[in-house]
Amino acid sequence: MANSNFTVFSSNDIGSPQLDGTSGSLINVLDGCLVNGYGTKVPLGWTKPIANSGNTGCWKQPSGSLMTLFVNDSGPTGSAAAGTREAWATGWESLSSLTGSLSGTGVGQFPTTLQMSVGIGGLAGFVIPSGSVVWRKSITADNTPRYWILYGDASTFYLFFINGDTAGTYTGAYSGCFFGDLYSFSQTPDNYKCIISGRVVLNQAGGTGGRYDPCENLTVGLTDQTWPTFVARSLTNSGGSSTILGRLGDSSKCVSSLIATPGGGAGPGLYSFSGTLTCPNPADNSLYMAPITMCDTTNSSLRGRMRGMYHLAHPAVNFSDGQIIAGSNEYAGKTFQLVKKGPNGGIWAIEISPTVETN
Repeated sequence: MANSNFTVFSSNDIGSPQLDGTSGSLINVLDGCLVNGYGTKVPLGWTKPIANSGNTGCWKQPSGSLMTLFVNDSGPTGSAAAGTREAWATGWESLSSLTGSLSGTGVGQFPTTLQMSVGIGGLAGFVIPSGSVVWRKSITADNTPRYWILYGDASTFYLFFINGDTAGTYTGAYSGCFFGDLYSFSQTPDNYKCIISGRVVLNQAGGTGGRYDPCENLTVGLTDQTWPTFVARSLTNSGGSSTILGRLGDSSKCVSSLIATPGGGAGPGLYSFSGTLTCPNPADNSLYMAPITMCDTTNSSLRGRMRGMYHLAHPAVNFSDGQIIAGSNEYAGKTFQLVKKGPNGGIWAIEISPTVETN
């Protein structure tokens, strides 16, 4: 198995671009981390198949699935309330133009316009009028700086930020700026393993927990979907269109109450990353974490794992943001940095050693 190493970028770096609620600030952050670099930071080597146009931009993976991310950071909601606080993000197998629609023009769009136009889970009122997910970058449509941190390599990145919706809370769960390849379980080349994850509603402030967002949620069953994590195509490429994936972990060690659906009813088997296991576990004085496995909900199969991302099985109160944890036993040789905390009290553990699995 090949390995990779995530580079860590953040707004605390000297010369880092500023993220805020103005048009184009997210474009600047992604350009700095993925393509141009800044200060002493070397970029991840992604390319720009098309130059930025106004406050829209795109970035192509230099390895792996070779998919392209499109971001519309011009306040595309058209809402005075939302303003430029939210950007729209779309994945493309091949992007030919930044114009033509709010999500660009090309071949192999994920999510599709149809998937987002019917509402997640068929729920009325949760419709994005374009084939995009929402990345909510700021609570205010102004130049108030927002803290951000990005972990990534040549095929995957995870971007978290504190947008002001809830004090001290990362909005990876509110905005879900995740794009790039899974580690695929397939024994043959999996050319469509690229995922995109983000919000499913427009202009919703904090306090709504995980009900609108997939990035701090775990599913219980193989047919339960997170809202929404899209992969470019199913493993068999049936239909040639994007598919919604579920996210599995060790839910028996997480908060056991179901997270409400966007409509407010009983959740379809969604659990928070927030752990419940005594810290450390008394019997062996150890910490426990689990990889995040992604499943194809259409046929109850396991597609792969989130690269370099794990969830801790212990309550967040025992840890601090940015804390470094050295692995042992089955995780010997791995080092993790914690991102604390999501709106449901969970923690993301990101692998920062040169041991991130890749294929």
